[in-house]
Amino acid sequence: MLHTARFYIDLAKDEAYLIERNLGITLEQLKYKVGKKFVGITAWVIQKYGIRLFFTVDFVKLLNKSNIQEADYEQIERKIDEFILFVFHDASFLDRICMTRLDYRRDVQIPMVERELLLSLYRKTTSKHRHQVKDLRYKTTLYFNSKSIISCVYGKPEL
Repeated sequence: MLHTARFYIDLAKDEAYLIERNLGITLEQLKYKVGKKFVGITAWVIQKYGIRLFFTVDFVKLLNKSNIQEADYEQIERKIDEFILFVFHDASFLDRICMTRLDYRRDVQIPMVERELLLSLYRKTTSKHRHQVKDLRYKTTLYFNSKSIISCVYGKPEL
């Protein structure tokens, strides 16, 4: 199932100024302004090697349901369009959106005894596998990370 996606739009200086003027805020305040208006969308601007507006869409929060289907695509697109129009007051920016990341999720219910056994066994696995490095930073979560793939195993009730 789909979970989240990250997008960006490259901006010129005058387009960044347009955001500040339209919303009456500084670029640093964009995250808070968008957070108040849109559930499931987080936005921020990075000004390094140019100006780029990033935004992450959490589909589960955006639609307030956990099972995202292909039929939900139009509703998601409408909400993203609404976000872009809120920020820029101009629909031409819709054609400039680039997706950088798409996260999937799979929820599996496992009885508590088996869950504890599996987490214990996962913790004992090799520290590297297929260019992924094991990360045991958290007690209830196990990560395997590479530059492009992150696998995460955790006990949801324990978080």
